[in-house]
Amino acid sequence: MKTPQIKFSHEYYKFVGAKLPFKAALVQCFKVHFSELSRCFITYDTTYDAGEYPLPKTDLMVLLLMFEDRKLFTTVRRFTPEKWKYYKSLEGEEVELVRT
Repeated sequence: MKTPQIKFSHEYYKFVGAKLPFKAALVQCFKVHFSELSRCFITYDTTYDAGEYPLPKTDLMVLLLMFEDRKLFTTVRRFTPEKWKYYKSLEGEEVELVRT
């Protein structure tokens, strides 16, 4: 069975020196609204060399992931019922992070 993938359009600073592609465990998914996120968290999660990736000001999902060395990082995704079901089904599983 192929390892599920999470796709990224940029190399983000939150990857802590890792370069795409790499594998991580999806530890947990959280549903939040954009208005609940702190400016500090948004900057951490969205910053890459060219600036910040703009997040939609809607319901979102925060995915908590863990490298093999137990370092944690997040990624924020737009919430849809289908995506929520998909990511929740992957909790505790290894995923591959890839560049699109």
